[in-house]
Amino acid sequence: MRVILFIAVILLAGFSTYGQTDDPPQPCTLKIAQAPAIRGVKLGMTVDELVALFPGSSESFNLKQSLAAAEGYPNFGETGFGIHPANWGNKERFDGITDYYFRLFDRRVFIMSVNYSQFPSGARWKTTDDLIQRFSDALHLPGPRAWGTDPMSSEQKKLKCDGFEVTVRAGDHGTITFYTGNWEGVKRERLAAFEEQKRNEFRP
Repeated sequence: MRVILFIAVILLAGFSTYGQTDDPPQPCTLKIAQAPAIRGVKLGMTVDELVALFPGSSESFNLKQSLAAAEGYPNFGETGFGIHPANWGNKERFDGITDYYFRLFDRRVFIMSVNYSQFPSGARWKTTDDLIQRFSDALHLPGPRAWGTDPMSSEQKKLKCDGFEVTVRAGDHGTITFYTGNWEGVKRERLAAFEEQKRNEFRP
C-alpha cells in the first residue's frame, strides 16, 4: 500500500512539474498597421486601393450608392458594401473566396469579413481551432491557445490584439473577420456637433 501511495505521489509531482513548464498563452501585441492581409486586402485600406484589386468594381452601382450614403446624417462617414471577386477582374487571385464584406469610415476599411467556398467546393472544418491554426500559420497570428471563446457563437473564436480584433468561424465553410474601432469616437463627435448645430439653428 505504501509503495502504491509513493508511486502516486511521484506521478502527481511529475504532472505538476510538467504543467509548470508549459508556456502561458502569449497576448497578441500587433498594432493596426500590422494587421495581416487576405490576398492583398487588409484593414485601413482606402476605397481606391481596395477597388484597384478588383478591376471594374469601381463602376458598381451598389458601391457608388453606398459611398454616397456615407455623407452627412446619420452615417457621418460610415458605410458598407460587399464584393464578390468572381464578378470582377483579377478573379484568379481570389480563388476559393466567395465574397468580402467591408465597412468603411471616411473611405477607409475598419471591418473586413472574408467568406471562403462552402463544402464540397471548399473545406469543411471539424473544429474552429483547426481553421485558426491554418490562419495562424499563413498570416503569422498567434495560435489557438491565444484565442478566446466568442459569446455570440459557439462556432466562433476571437483574438484581441493591441490595435484590432480577429474573429474566426468554422463549419461547412470558413470565415475570418477583422475589426478596428478607432473611428467610433470621431463619429460620436460629428453627431454631437450636428445636434448642436440644429439646436443653434432652431428658432421658436
